[in-house]
Parts: sequence; C-alpha cells; structure tokens
Amino acid sequence: SVVDGRRIAVIGTLAAWVIAIAVVVVMDDAPSQHASRLPEYLRPFRPVGIRVINAIGTLLSAVGLLDRAISLDPDHFMAAACSKLGRTYPKSNCVLRDAEDEQWHESFHRLTQALQHQANLTCLGRVVAQGQIMGILETRGRLLEEFAKDEENRRDSSAADLIDPIFIVGLPRTGTTLLARLLALDPANRAPTLWEYMSPVPKPPCPPPLNASKADFEAYDLKTKVRIGEEQWKVEQYKSLAPGVDAMHPVEATNPEECIIIMNYIMDSEQVAVTYPIHEYMQWLLGFDHHVKALEWNRRVLQYLQQDDPYGPRRWVVKTPYYLAMMDDIRKVFPNAKIIQTHRDPAQSVLSISSVIAKLHGIVTNDIDLYRIGSQQAEIHEIMIDKALQVRKQWAEEAKNLGTEESTGSFRVVDMHLEDLQKDPIETVNNIYTALFDTKLSPEAASLMMNWLEENPRTKHGTHRPTMDEFRLEGRMDSDIFADYRRAFGAKGAAPLSNDKDRSASNQDTEHSEL
Repeated sequence: SVVDGRRIAVIGTLAAWVIAIAVVVVMDDAPSQHASRLPEYLRPFRPVGIRVINAIGTLLSAVGLLDRAISLDPDHFMAAACSKLGRTYPKSNCVLRDAEDEQWHESFHRLTQALQHQANLTCLGRVVAQGQIMGILETRGRLLEEFAKDEENRRDSSAADLIDPIFIVGLPRTGTTLLARLLALDPANRAPTLWEYMSPVPKPPCPPPLNASKADFEAYDLKTKVRIGEEQWKVEQYKSLAPGVDAMHPVEATNPEECIIIMNYIMDSEQVAVTYPIHEYMQWLLGFDHHVKALEWNRRVLQYLQQDDPYGPRRWVVKTPYYLAMMDDIRKVFPNAKIIQTHRDPAQSVLSISSVIAKLHGIVTNDIDLYRIGSQQAEIHEIMIDKALQVRKQWAEEAKNLGTEESTGSFRVVDMHLEDLQKDPIETVNNIYTALFDTKLSPEAASLMMNWLEENPRTKHGTHRPTMDEFRLEGRMDSDIFADYRRAFGAKGAAPLSNDKDRSASNQDTEHSEL
C-alpha cells in the first residue's frame, strides 16, 4: 500500500542517516587535524556522544542544511534575541536595535562572520557559539532596560562614584587571577564574580564581606542559592567538555572573574577569541585607537552592581589582560584608578596562554594547530606590550615634566612580578597597598589571605607542562618588542615549585592553575 511504502521510505532514510553517522564516527579517529603534534593533555575530548553530534553536523553540512539547523547569522540572532526581550521601543521595537552604537553593531556583525567563515567550528562548536551569542545579546538587552528604568525612576546609578577602583593589568598568566582573589578577600574590596557577570539581571544582592555576620551570609545564600546553582551548572557543563581545564584556570560561579565577560556585552572583548579560533577578529579589536566605550560600559555595570550596598563603599577589584591595550583609556574613564601592572617573562606567558587556548579551542573545533596558536599568541602579546610600553613611557614623561612621580595623586600605578607574588604573597600585597593607598594591609585582611593560601596551594588543581617546542616558540620570543619589555620592567620567570627538581634542565615550564 501507499502507507506501507511511505513507512518503508522513512525507515530507509533514517537507516541511511544512522549508517552515515556511524561511518563518520568510525572514520573520525583523530581527535584533531594536527593530532600527531598534540600532547595528550591537549587532545580534544571526543567521547562517542560528542563524535555523534559532530558527525551529524558533517552530514548536515554536506547536504547544505547546517546553516539552517544551527544558524550563526547576525539577523537570526538579532530577531531571536529581540523576540525574547519582547519590549516595544519607539524606534525599532527592540532595545538592541534602538541603541545608537555603530561600533557595537559592526563588532557584532564581524564576530558572527568570523564564527561562520574563519573558526572552522564543529557541530558542537556551533551549538556552543550559538548559545553564547544569544546569551550575550539577551543580557545586553536586559542591562540596557535596567539602565533605562534607573533613568526613568530618577535613580540613575551612573552618577554613583566608584571608590578607588583597582585595575589588575598584565599579560596572561602573570598572576592576575591569584592577585585578584587575594585582594577580593580584603573586606574593604569587592571583586565581581562569574555569576554576577553572567546573570546581572535582576540585580544580584551585594555579597557580604568575609568579616560579616553569620546571619548576613545565611540571608545572602537564601537569596542567591538558586541563581548561583544555575550558573554553576552551566560552568560544570562547559568544563565537562575539556577535562583538565581546571589545572590551567579553575572556574567556579562564585569566583572573581575576568572583566572581558562583561565587555562581551559591548562587543569589545578578548574572551570570544580565547574561546574560538578567530584570530583576525582579535587583530581587528586590537586595532582600535581607543576603547573608551568598553570602559564606560564596564563602569556603568559596576555602578549598577554596587547599588544599595549595605557594606559599602568598597573598592572594586577588576582584572583582565585585555586592559593592557587600553591603559590610557582607563585613566580617562577612571581618573581615580589604581593600576597594578603584573609582569612575567613574556616567553613563559605566551607559552602558558597558548596551552590554555589550545585546550579551549579543542571544545569547538578539530583544527588544533599548536604552531599556529603559538605564533598568533606571540603576535597578540607583541601588540598589547607595545601599546602598554608607549603609555607607560608617556606617563613617565608627563610626570618628569611636572617634577612628580609617575604614581601620584588619585591616579596611581605600581608594578608587580609574578615571582614575588608566589614567593611572598602577603609582603607583595603589602607593598602594593603602600604604593597605592599609603597604608599597609590590615591584620584582618592579611589573616584572611594567609588562610586562603593555605587552603589553595598552587598545585591544588594539578599541573601541566607545555614546552616551547610544542608551540614552535624557540626564537620567536626574541623580538625587539619583547626585548624592550624585559629591559623596561626586568620581567622575571615564575617561581619554581618546590618539588620541580628538573625544571632548569629543560625548556619546560611547570604550569598550574592560576588560583
């Protein structure tokens, strides 16, 4: 019969797809197109489930349906996000289209184009990218709505002062994470956490400092338990795609985190280039003469988050290596900023971040070329170092002409070496406080930091050993810019681990999670 014929056709089609998927999965033995050069700890995680998902994507692409099934088109993103936001606006019926920011729109379109045509994403990679971009658009829209409500209610938090914000600025893997987590323990400070950046609407309750009462912590936990749990679940799902990533950079919803996450919402952020292989997009961002809009957005979000802080005013502690490209803009937007520039030999920094990026890229693509990643990271480091050197030279000349020190008044700068932080963290923080605030670390804050350090040793989440050979960095790190940086700041390597006996005998660097 006709019905039986249709059933047979459907069953035959499904069987053909199942066989095709099985063939693709079986043939896809190599975890990467450059598998022969990948050490075990950087091999992309490809259990059967992920290989099946990626095989489906391969087949959809072969029949021209992948873009329809998992769209990365900017118009699709905008329509879907505006539909979810659902509020009517006078100009265009959507807050995302209503916002008059040509740079944001251009960055958004360039990012989606890069994801479609440069990143060589697997099917799972497209799913991850689609979810992230949708989340960025929705969160941006909700924040813009919150800012508009503030203005309507004449409760504009943008007028609120930020008290001596502390900017931790330095190359990747130079102790920025460790320093931020130590400074966040001081009851006088506050660092934005991952969950606050990922879920800022409705406005999160202000977290109590560590010297608050037990009742305050219980009340805070009651208000935030569900939301933090939701964000932690997302974190665990992402980490499950790259086992061992905590040995490089431990991520928890309640940890202080990079400001590049909040700058995603203004589409001027290094975070997407760390997550996806879109080097050309990162080059384009670093080509900006100024990043004032990104920093103004950063300031606006911090002002919003600190509303009604019963423990305030507190100093914000913010950090990201991307700040190296915008140091002069920091001074313009935050004239009372306190900048801590962290240092490490750039060869170690480039090597370490290259291994992290290779690990993360393995989630979203099979095209993991360590030589290419090393070369690209060396180039990005050169660009950021060059920008930072020019600004620091300019500041020093201005101070000399005024007959003052570079770090005076409300705007101050201090340098810190990773090796010093690792060898004597409390004394290093004491020196930072003296330079920035003309005071020592309080005994209470010092005690909190020492307790935390005892509970979180450098090797808590494990170690990994990237080598210069793996990323073909031998000789690449001897450029004039890197030499200028080493001379200007006396950049040193990381302090060796106490049990790292063979460290000096090879070109290996024992890397650990930046706690």
